[in-house]
Amino acid sequence: MSFKTLYKHTNDKSKDLFLGNIGKSCGKLSENLIISELIKYGDVENFEYGEGSHSFVSFKNIEDAIKLYEKYSSSNSKLFLGRRIKVSFSLICKSKIIDSKQWSICSSINTLHNFGLNIYNNILDDGEGEELLDWIDKYGIWEEGLSRRVQHYGFGFDYKNKIISPEWVRDIPIKIEIIINRLLLHNIVTSRPDQITINEYIAGQGIGPHIDSHHTIGNYVAVVSLGSGVGMDFYELQLSDSKSFKKQKKHSIYIPKNSVYTMSSNIRYCWQHGIKKRYTDNIDGNIIKRHRRVSLTLRKYIKGDLEKCSCNYHDFCDSRFPLLRQLPDRLI
Repeated sequence: MSFKTLYKHTNDKSKDLFLGNIGKSCGKLSENLIISELIKYGDVENFEYGEGSHSFVSFKNIEDAIKLYEKYSSSNSKLFLGRRIKVSFSLICKSKIIDSKQWSICSSINTLHNFGLNIYNNILDDGEGEELLDWIDKYGIWEEGLSRRVQHYGFGFDYKNKIISPEWVRDIPIKIEIIINRLLLHNIVTSRPDQITINEYIAGQGIGPHIDSHHTIGNYVAVVSLGSGVGMDFYELQLSDSKSFKKQKKHSIYIPKNSVYTMSSNIRYCWQHGIKKRYTDNIDGNIIKRHRRVSLTLRKYIKGDLEKCSCNYHDFCDSRFPLLRQLPDRLI
C-alpha cells in the first residue's frame, strides 16, 4: 500500500485510537462492517484498515474516542464484532512516509504540472478501490436523468448552467469522507470539498471538453478514478476575439485507476478538459482497453456572483462567456 498514515502511542487522551486484533490478517471482517460499528460511538473522520493485525480510527470529537476506549480497554470488556480487541490512544505523526516509486506525480505530465495538473498514483490500493466501488454500487443513490448514471452528495449540481447548486442534496457518506480526510492530511486538496459528483462511464463513453464554473467552484477540482484508467485530453485555449476562443494545443494524459488528479491555476481556470469517446487508449504505443470507470469529482462550493466573478482569469470566465456553461449533453 503506497499511502500510509503514521501513528504513535500516547499516554494522553486523544481522538485517535489504536485497535489491536482488527486487521486484514486477523480474519475476514469487512471494512463496511467495522465502520458501521465504530460510528455508533460518534463521527469517524478516518479509518485505516491495517494489512496486519491492527488498525487505527480517528474520531471527530475526543469524547467519542474516549467512549470507545472505556468500553473495550479493560480486561473484562465486551467483544467487538465477536472478538477481543486491544484499544489504546494514539497520535497521527507530523511526518509521513510516501513510497515515491508507487505514489508520485506521473513523470509524463511534468509540463502540465507547471500549469496546475497533478496526478497521484495509488491513492487507494486495489482492495480499497474495489471495496469503495462495491459500496457505491450497493448503497449509493444513482440518478439516471442524464445519458450516464450519476450520484450527488453535499451540494447538488445544475447541469443546465454547469454550476454547483446551492441546494444541499444529501450528506456525504463516511466512506467518501475517509478519502477526503486522506487527501486533506497529505495536502492534496487545500480545503474540505462539499460537492461530490460520482459519474459512471461505460467503455466507449466520454465527456465533452469543458471548464468547470469559476464563480461557484473553488480553486481546485479533484477526481478519484475507480475501476479503470482512461485517457484524458487537456486543451490550451487562445482568446480569438472579445467574445470567443479557440483550442490552441491538445495534451493527452493517461489517468490510472485508483489515482487522484487535481486541477488548479491555469489547468483549472483557462484550459478545457475532456474524454474522447472510444473503447481503447493508445499509451506510448500500447493499446489499453477501457473498462467501466467510476469517478468521484470533489469540489468546494463558493457563493460567487455570476455578474461580478472575482477570479483572476477573466478572459476565460463563464461569467463573461455564457457559452462555456452551455453543454447540455456532457457525453460525446
